[in-house]
Amino acid sequence: MHKDSTRFSSCVSADNACASRVSKIVPIMTNDPICGARGGSGTDVGSQRIISKLGLLAASALLGASFLVAPAVNAQPISDIIKDTLENTDSRGHIGTEVRIFPENPRFDGQDESTFSPSVFLEPRIIYHSDNKRHYINFVPFARWDNDDDNRTHADIRELSYSYLGDWFDVRFGISKVFWGVAESSNPVDVINQTDLVDDPISGDAKLGQPMVNFSVPTSFGTVELYVMSGFRERTFPDATARFRGPVPIEDDDAEFESAAENWAMDYAGRYSHTFGPVDLGVSHFYGTNREPRLTLDTRASGPVFVPNYDRIHQTGVDVRALLGDLIVKGEGIYRNGDLDDFFAAVVGGEYTIYEIFRAGGHGVDLSLLAEYLYDGRETVGFDQPFLFNNDVYGGMRMAFNDTNDTVLLLSSVVDVETGVTGVSFEAERRVLVYFTGEFEARFIVSAADTAVEENFSDDGFVALRLKYNF
Repeated sequence: MHKDSTRFSSCVSADNACASRVSKIVPIMTNDPICGARGGSGTDVGSQRIISKLGLLAASALLGASFLVAPAVNAQPISDIIKDTLENTDSRGHIGTEVRIFPENPRFDGQDESTFSPSVFLEPRIIYHSDNKRHYINFVPFARWDNDDDNRTHADIRELSYSYLGDWFDVRFGISKVFWGVAESSNPVDVINQTDLVDDPISGDAKLGQPMVNFSVPTSFGTVELYVMSGFRERTFPDATARFRGPVPIEDDDAEFESAAENWAMDYAGRYSHTFGPVDLGVSHFYGTNREPRLTLDTRASGPVFVPNYDRIHQTGVDVRALLGDLIVKGEGIYRNGDLDDFFAAVVGGEYTIYEIFRAGGHGVDLSLLAEYLYDGRETVGFDQPFLFNNDVYGGMRMAFNDTNDTVLLLSSVVDVETGVTGVSFEAERRVLVYFTGEFEARFIVSAADTAVEENFSDDGFVALRLKYNF
C-alpha cells in the first residue's frame, strides 16, 4: 500500500477506533452529569444554530481542494476527468434499522410509554483521492429517523474534509472527527469532538463533526499534531417525552457561554504521540470551550429547568498503552482547570487475552479479560449533582470467535464503589450472509441506591436489536 494512503487510512479511521472499543455500561454514564429532557422538540440544536455556517466552511474546504487538485487534471477532457474521478472514488457505509425494547414503564410523567421503539439510520462514507494519493476528500453524512424521540430524528455531517499528505507534513481542513484514548470504559482525554448524546445515550461513542484545521508532522521521533477549531457544537439531549431523560428538563436552546463569541470562539489543541518499543505514549493539551456542559438550575413559571453552561477550559492529558506479552496495560488521565474547580480524572487498567481457550467451527476462540478503575476528582457538577465515574470499577469478558462471520460477544459491568450502583451489559455482533451485520445489545441497572443519580434511569433498561446492510 502507498505510504500516503496508509497515513490517510489511519487518519479517517479514528471514528472506527472509537466505535470498536468497549461501550460504557450505565445509561448516561458518558461523563455527562445528568441526561435531562430537552424543553422542546426538534433536531440537534448545534446543527440548528450553525448548520449554514458549517455548510459554508465545508464548501470552502472543497473549493480549496479543487484548486489544489485542478492543476493535475485541467488539461483533460471532461469525460476523462469524470472517469478518473469515479475510478479514484471509494464508497462504503451502512444503512440499518434498530428496535429498542423497554421492559419497564418509564419513570417520569410525560415520557413515552411504548415498549417497542424503532428507528432507521444511514451513514455512508465517500473518499476521493488524486492519482498521486496526495489529495483526499472525505465525506461522511449521517441521518437517523426515530419513532419516539423527535430529537433523535436528526442529520449531521460527521465529516467533510480535504487532506493533503506532503513529504514531511499533513494538513486537513473541514469537518472531521478525531479520537484520542486507550481505555475501554471511558476516555477522559478524548476532547476534540462533541458527544451526540441523543443518538447514543449510553456509550457516548457517537460524535458530532467538528470544523477544524489540522496540521501534523510525522517524524522518526514522534508525531506532532496541531488543531485550530471554531463552530462549536452543543451537546444534544433526548426529547422531553423520550427515554433516558432526567427529572428536570434541559433548556438547551438557552445555553450560556463563558466566551462572548459563543459557538464561534476559537479552540486550540496539540498532541504528541510516539511508540517506544512496546509502549504507545500520547501527550495532549486543549484550550477552548468545554464539550461537557455544566448544568445550572433555573426556576421559571413553567417549572424548574436545567440550563447548559459551556466554560472555557485548559485540559492537559496523557494516555499510555503497553503491550506486555498477552497483557495490555492501559491508562489515561487529565488535569483540567477553568470549570468551577480544577480537578484530576483518570482511567487505569488492563486487558489479558487467553488465546484459543477452545475451538468452535474449526476456529480458535480467544477470551479477553478486562478490568479498569475510574476516578474523577469532581464531587459534583452543575446544581449539586453527583458526578458519574468518580470512584468506579469496571470489568468485562470479550470472546472473539475468529470465524468468517466475525462473531464477538461481550459481557461487562461497572460498579460504583461508594454507592454500590451496578450496571450490566451484554453485546453480541455477527455478520449475517455476506453484506448484513446483526447486533444484539442489552443494558440494565441491576442495583441503584435511592440517592444515586443512576436511579433516575433505572427504569430505562433496554434490549436493542439492529440489522445493518453494509455496502
